[in-house]
Amino acid sequence: MLGGDWTDGTMTDFKWRHFQGDVILWAVRWYT
Repeated sequence: MLGGDWTDGTMTDFKWRHFQGDVILWAVRWYT
């Protein structure tokens, strides 16, 4: 699931952005 040229670049970017969003929300919830 990590690292792979088989996946579409656009889809990877979308998933990564969504992942970052979840991490940020989690961090804000727990560290504020």
